[in-house]
Amino acid sequence: MTIPRLAEAAGFDAGNDDGLRGTQRYDGLTMILHWMTALLVVTLFGLAHIWPFFQHDGPTQITMQTAHVSLGVLLSIVLITRMVWRSVLGRRLPQIGSGPSALPAQAMHYFLYGLLVVMVVAGFGKRWIRGHGVEFFGGSIPSPFTFDPSWRLACNWIHHWGAWALIVLAGLHAAAACIHHVVLRDGVLRRMFPA
Repeated sequence: MTIPRLAEAAGFDAGNDDGLRGTQRYDGLTMILHWMTALLVVTLFGLAHIWPFFQHDGPTQITMQTAHVSLGVLLSIVLITRMVWRSVLGRRLPQIGSGPSALPAQAMHYFLYGLLVVMVVAGFGKRWIRGHGVEFFGGSIPSPFTFDPSWRLACNWIHHWGAWALIVLAGLHAAAACIHHVVLRDGVLRRMFPA
């Protein structure tokens, strides 16, 4: 059984009473990957901004930093899976609306994907430039390259300010989805939830 049929069998394509047909919703895997991405981004951002309040290099701070790195690797796996799925098998839905709102919505998605890729690359780079492996839940991913140590500040800067840019863009993305849901009532937000 193919994955789209599995999603259909799981009820992700079922008709519903909210005015959206199953084919007007994203498939189940797309929904799962979307919400995993959102949860990981918020968690990673939160961890990075909470650990400075704990003892420097103390056990709590080290645990939070290790979790941040492992979850960052998980985000990279989710992101790669999401991009491959979207380009190969994922359901593509037509843009709702046209005119002035269509271009910013499409640009927002490209910026979000681009920033996610930049954040993952900078995160891996930060670890590898310092000569450390990238921890992944007890394992370690060694660097496949030799990095010039002078890149360290650039990676730190990109990772720090990229995180803020990502949170701001994700917040704007969420606000736009809420406006579509509450004000425009056009079903945009419901497309990312199962029936």
